[in-house]
Amino acid sequence: MYLSTIVVSEYAVGDNPDNLLSLNVFRLLEFDYADAKIAGSFFAELKSNENLRESEQRKVIINDIKLFSQIHNRNIDAYITKDRKSLRKIIQPLRKSHNLKFEFIDLSIPLNDKLGRFF
Repeated sequence: MYLSTIVVSEYAVGDNPDNLLSLNVFRLLEFDYADAKIAGSFFAELKSNENLRESEQRKVIINDIKLFSQIHNRNIDAYITKDRKSLRKIIQPLRKSHNLKFEFIDLSIPLNDKLGRFF
């Protein structure tokens, strides 16, 4: 599993990210130049969406866009989160405009229900 440095920075607000890395199940994924170019393209597409700007904190939107640009740039096949709002407000529009393709795994649904009994 990948762990974005963007997520590490958010996680560090509440806990030491070394605790995550000590599990030895994550591969650290750094945000790079190619990711940044795609993020800029995504943000340019979404910045005219007034509903999105009014409903979400700008910092949250920017970090989500960075994560989705990493996923798109590196052909990662799934994104695991409890943030259902990002699916409707950010991911679905980008799927239409930029052919964004990855599975959205909602953590509010038990993984056994989503992925099968042996997960």
